[in-house]
Amino acid sequence: MKALAVVVLVMSAGTAAAEPARHAAWVAVPSIDGHAGIELGAERGVAPETGIVLAASARQTAAGDFDAVRVAVAAEYRRYWRGGARWNAIAGLDRTGWFYGARVDLGTSRVSMDARHLGTTLTAGARAELGYRLTPWRGLMLTAVAGLGAAVERDAAGRLPAETSPVVGVGLDLGWMF
Repeated sequence: MKALAVVVLVMSAGTAAAEPARHAAWVAVPSIDGHAGIELGAERGVAPETGIVLAASARQTAAGDFDAVRVAVAAEYRRYWRGGARWNAIAGLDRTGWFYGARVDLGTSRVSMDARHLGTTLTAGARAELGYRLTPWRGLMLTAVAGLGAAVERDAAGRLPAETSPVVGVGLDLGWMF
């Protein structure tokens, strides 16, 4: 009987002391234009209702006669408000619901035709984002994001002038909070 009481006490102390999820990881398909690609991302909670995101992606960006592969990394600051999404299955989680953020991207694309290298471009971009995260079951996470910003692209060899263009980003991430 005494051993049972100790086991129950230890188990209840373990569940009561458990901290809410502080990390998240996900996979996303960063292309809706028919090209292949993948993005892997991770978020770390750094303060209540605040997270820092790091992501890496690779995608095909041209088809037909030309081939192009883009590799990029990104960093993002996210601030959640109205924490505790309506469909949140994890009690006490402060990084769910609506959020806003600022994202910076750095990438490079390699363009070729018939296996012959034509050139490399470098891209730097920034955008403001607005999104919503819900956790409908255990640590399962679904995050929708939309953003507006700008990107500067230049030829790595410096033969062409840099070109600035507007950026519209839309994403849907599926992942896990832990």
